Amino acid sequence: MSSLVKRYPNALLYMTALLASACLSVWINMNETVINPDGICYLLSAKVAQHADVNTVMHVCPQAIWPFFSMLIARLSQLTPLSLKNAALLLDTLFSMLSVVTFIAMTGVLGGSKRVMWLAAAVILLSHEFNNVRQYIVRDHGFWAFYLVSIYCLLQFSVKPGWRYALAWSASLMLAALFRIEGVIFLLLVPGVVWFFTQTTWRKRAQLYVQLHALTLLACVVLAIWLLIHPQQTLAKLGRVAEVPQQIQHGLGLMFTRFQIMKAALAQNVLTADSVKE
Repeated sequence: MSSLVKRYPNALLYMTALLASACLSVWINMNETVINPDGICYLLSAKVAQHADVNTVMHVCPQAIWPFFSMLIARLSQLTPLSLKNAALLLDTLFSMLSVVTFIAMTGVLGGSKRVMWLAAAVILLSHEFNNVRQYIVRDHGFWAFYLVSIYCLLQFSVKPGWRYALAWSASLMLAALFRIEGVIFLLLVPGVVWFFTQTTWRKRAQLYVQLHALTLLACVVLAIWLLIHPQQTLAKLGRVAEVPQQIQHGLGLMFTRFQIMKAALAQNVLTADSVKE
């Protein structure tokens, strides 16, 4: 036991956090009797997914246009005795547990002591915003979980650059994107942060940039080959994939608008007249 503690000094912390998160989810779900509207859509599309193809599932309801979560619910229900509702709740419980332990691990990567990591566990487990959506059957739980994993991998990559964390970062964000198309935007834009690694040469930054994009480029090549082999398929038929350029444009426009609003607020409420002119 002592050797196990020495090898995994934070094992008790993570096990406690996992158990607490699972108990919270079970308790909240047991006291919830009404399924949220989006959850009804996911369950209906999951029911269709048990006996129909993906294209059919995508047309059941608006949320099912990006059908990965619905398909996941359907497959878990088929492989276990669980009903569709309980399968969905189990998946969201597992995703919430992953979010909790990843959040704690991130504080450790950022230099937090064991005490700080315990405090981080308390923060996320007691977070009202986080717990307020535990009972909802939504794909967001999966997106948040793998998005946090991608941030953890990116932090590790910034400390110890290498293929291990570069590929793990890409893979986790690809999984996040399977739940919400917005993950593709982060997948394409986030590698740009390496150009701000001023402690390394430009050549090294270019190498890091390629490492972070390698799996994405491979996925694009595979998708292109698949589209060539299946000419009857187009991006327009692949759910919301065709929306990615519009999502990026909208996101950049929103960032610019928010910047202008913050700039005007600072000029009006914080800075002096002379500072604004400068």
